[in-house]
Amino acid sequence: MTALPNPIVDGSRLRILHLPVDLGGHPAALARAQRALGHDAVAANLAWSPFGFHGDINHAVEPGKPCRLVRRELGRVALLARAFRADVIHAHFGQTLFSLRPFPITDPSRHGLVERATVAAARALWMGDLALWRRMGKALAMTFYGDDVRLVSGAVERNPWSHLGLPEIARAYEERDPWKRLLGDKLGRAGVTLFAVNPDLLDTLPAGAEFLPYAHVDLGREALDALASTLRTERELRLLHLPSDRAVKGTEIIVSIVDRLRAEGVACRLTVVENLKRDEVPALFARHDALIDQLRVGWYGGVAVEAMAACRPALAHIAPRDLQHIPHQMAADLPVIAVTADTLAAKIRELAALDSAAFRSLGLRSRAFAQHWHAPEAAARRTIAAYRSQLG
Repeated sequence: MTALPNPIVDGSRLRILHLPVDLGGHPAALARAQRALGHDAVAANLAWSPFGFHGDINHAVEPGKPCRLVRRELGRVALLARAFRADVIHAHFGQTLFSLRPFPITDPSRHGLVERATVAAARALWMGDLALWRRMGKALAMTFYGDDVRLVSGAVERNPWSHLGLPEIARAYEERDPWKRLLGDKLGRAGVTLFAVNPDLLDTLPAGAEFLPYAHVDLGREALDALASTLRTERELRLLHLPSDRAVKGTEIIVSIVDRLRAEGVACRLTVVENLKRDEVPALFARHDALIDQLRVGWYGGVAVEAMAACRPALAHIAPRDLQHIPHQMAADLPVIAVTADTLAAKIRELAALDSAAFRSLGLRSRAFAQHWHAPEAAARRTIAAYRSQLG
């Protein structure tokens, strides 16, 4: 199919639409950085976030609110009109505007005619807008975040600690594997530029997909300096854990290890907070010294980036084989303390034994890493270059 002529040339102002999910605030941070570079970029959201990530344009409606689905679908229509005017469609979390649900499979909690009709409609529309946008000469990109494309099959071979090796999680996800493979094939054939914020996803995505670090939300120098001044003000090591999913993050293991260390007399304590709103996080960082992110996924998440930006060292399971997918210098600079269930106790002991100067040095190194490797402007420039390569 021959694309229609596109008038966009290098140096022009691009109209960029990020959709349909503002996962972890990354799309909104990226859009904000693209606006700072002079482009008309917005992040639109159709999926309700309990953590307060709603993008620049929010058509998601909290569960339980009146006419929730109708209001969301009216928002989808409004975004369709906006998409026609955009030069770039940048999709996120394995979904496009025509994704009625992340994967067009039956919801096990629902039955009956309505569910069957919904699944049929979801399958008929799934990724159908890609051909439309391509025909109109738009640049297309998609960013993947994790289990939106990570496969159950082979997960444990790639990462022995993987959450996808847990039977209860594997059972819930394995039906999606064929759709994830098909998704990669569809995007590859459509010439969509693919990004992944977790390096292990490059094992699954088509050749040419790129690792793109999270664009962190800049708290501002004054706020960061204030947070740095509160780092390790007590003898007791104050650890923070903010799980979005306890099984995925290995929360019970973390709690058990810290309880055992405390019983042995190690000066540490752990705070576990769930269902936290994004704007509540900085205050928690101010009262804690380090973040334990996760023990299973194999990479650090967006909250670890925010912790490092706030001078808080982060501990996380880092799958060694995945370092091949990131820049060599980034791997060399990486300050995240690599841990597993077998090594977490020893690493906490080491952190608790650091004097205030050594601990502050680690915190400042973490901040410098986040500001350099997760700079929103760097991500914005990289994505803009990818869009332009499609537009010609």
